[in-house]
Amino acid sequence: MDTSLSPIITVEELLLIKSRENLVIIDASNAKDAYADFKRGHLDKAVFVDVHTQLASVQQDVSDGGRHPLPSIAKFITVLDNLGIYKDSHVVIYDHAAGANAAARFWWMLRAIGHQKIQVLSGGFEYAKNKGFPISEGESASPRGTDYTLDGNWTLPTVDIHEVERASADHGYTIIDVREESR
Repeated sequence: MDTSLSPIITVEELLLIKSRENLVIIDASNAKDAYADFKRGHLDKAVFVDVHTQLASVQQDVSDGGRHPLPSIAKFITVLDNLGIYKDSHVVIYDHAAGANAAARFWWMLRAIGHQKIQVLSGGFEYAKNKGFPISEGESASPRGTDYTLDGNWTLPTVDIHEVERASADHGYTIIDVREESR
C-alpha cells in the first residue's frame, strides 16, 4: 500500500491538479439537504455521493448494525461504478464538515478495498470556496465505470457492537466515538 500520499490535501494542492484526467472530486456532505445544497453549489467537477443510501446499508431497525452500517462490497462496487472511480483514480473527497464526517468515512471505505490515491480536502467546501476554488451549480455528470470487482470483503478491520461492548469492559482498550456530541 502506498503511504507516500498524504491523507489530506490542501486547496492550493487541489488547484494545481484539478485538470488531471484521473482526478475524481467527491462531495460527501451529510447535511439534511445535502443533495439540494450540492445542486446550489459544489466544487467544480465534483460528483455527489449520499452517505445514507450509497455509503451505508441502513436497516429498518437501527439496532441491527447501527445508524450507518457498511454496505456490502457488491453495493459499494456499484457505487464506485456510478461515480466513475477506477483503481488508478486520484479521489479527493470533501464535505461541509471540513472533512470530519462523511468524507473521512468514504476515505476509509476506499482504503478498506485497497484504493491507493485518496485524499480528504482540508477545510472542506466553505474553505475551498473562500480560497477561490471554482464553484459549479446544478447536477454533475459522472462518468460511469470502474475496474473494481468483487474481491471478498473489507480489508481493514471492522467490529460489531458486541466487540465494542466487550472492549469497553477491558481497560486495555480505548474506544473513540467520533459521532457528534449530541449523539
